[in-house]
Amino acid sequence: KTLAERTQFLRSWAARGGVMIIGYEMFTALVGNTELSSAKQGTASEILLNSAELIVLDEGHRLKNAQSKVSQALSKCRTLRRIV
Repeated sequence: KTLAERTQFLRSWAARGGVMIIGYEMFTALVGNTELSSAKQGTASEILLNSAELIVLDEGHRLKNAQSKVSQALSKCRTLRRIV
């Protein structure tokens, strides 16, 4: 899928709510990919970082390294509740 299609899906999810399942790699790509221009990245990134009320993280051991791209991307999430 294209970035535009993914962004449209994220907009729909943020408006309707519900559960979204996303892999660490896709989350990191949409939130922390410096190769995307900030204009294209901003919308998808902004939605992911600001819309979740609860984040459930499987394989929490992957987050032990605070310097990893996954940890850095997840640390930007503005949610009060996380289950690891």
